[in-house]
Amino acid sequence: MVQVDGGSIPSSLFEEIIGEDNLAPGMFQNALRNSARRDAFWRVIRRLGLLRYLDATGVRTEVHHTERVQLQSLRLYLLCTCVDAWSGEKYLQFDQWLESEDGDCDLQRTVIDSLRSSPSLQDARQEVIKLYKLWQEHYSATKVFRRFFQELCDPAARYLTSNWLVWRDAEVSDVKAVISAQSAYILNIWQSKSLSEQLEQIARYLYEFRRNPFTHEAEDYPSWYTPSEDGYYWTAIKRSTTKWIVVGYKLPEYRLLRVAVVASIRSDLGFDVTDEYIQWLASYIAQQDIDLEKRFYWQETNNEGPAQISTQMRVWRSTCVCSAMSSVCPSGSTL
Repeated sequence: MVQVDGGSIPSSLFEEIIGEDNLAPGMFQNALRNSARRDAFWRVIRRLGLLRYLDATGVRTEVHHTERVQLQSLRLYLLCTCVDAWSGEKYLQFDQWLESEDGDCDLQRTVIDSLRSSPSLQDARQEVIKLYKLWQEHYSATKVFRRFFQELCDPAARYLTSNWLVWRDAEVSDVKAVISAQSAYILNIWQSKSLSEQLEQIARYLYEFRRNPFTHEAEDYPSWYTPSEDGYYWTAIKRSTTKWIVVGYKLPEYRLLRVAVVASIRSDLGFDVTDEYIQWLASYIAQQDIDLEKRFYWQETNNEGPAQISTQMRVWRSTCVCSAMSSVCPSGSTL
């Protein structure tokens, strides 16, 4: 543990933030004390520490494959709560906003005046909807969540969008066949979007399918699938009879989002976030996962050699994925 600002940070997490800069704890402490998000920092640090504990739990051999699916979803959900906490955006409930003096008061009054003068119930409904959308655009939890992604530093944003893609409202009858035969087409759609549009799609996907369903409906979607030739893993979630949301990722989704959260913390503390740091961070987080797996497999295999452990790990991963996809996914809801 590293002692900073009266608190303790797990050594591995401290290393994630400082990277290879070899910063003294004193420099880090001064940066933290000057940060406007000091309280949020400690909340997020505790949550990231919990995630590392879950990472250790997830590689234990006695954990059933159905529980592994839940752990994948829980990891992503907890990282989404880090996004909520770290965004720095003020959140107001709808009724609080109506009674507040913040924000777009003139526009708010204009809509309310229109509501008073509405000649019919239908017109009044439209004015209420307009007022609600105004609140949703500026002060809802959705806005708070999306702001995090729009304010990511360029290296972190490029890393996310080059390893993650979202195809919304795909109107196909056989989505698995489309992914198998036309993954290049899906990739072209993604690459035709601006960086801001890509970040918006990732934010909406996480908010609508990783954060909210897990919170309110105990719903989870397995975050893995056999990779295609272009290196992407694929998940497809059915939205209606013919509409799907298709998600591709080159690395586990929780790793991608963890990179974004840690990079955002580092940037807010005033330390440079470069492409080199992002690549180092991604490798460091991946290596921690590998070290955890090796540690448990070394214990479980009675100190058998690394080559044997590596083989068993590959078999375990394959078995886990195939079992989860065949017995956990609701029929027709994911690939």
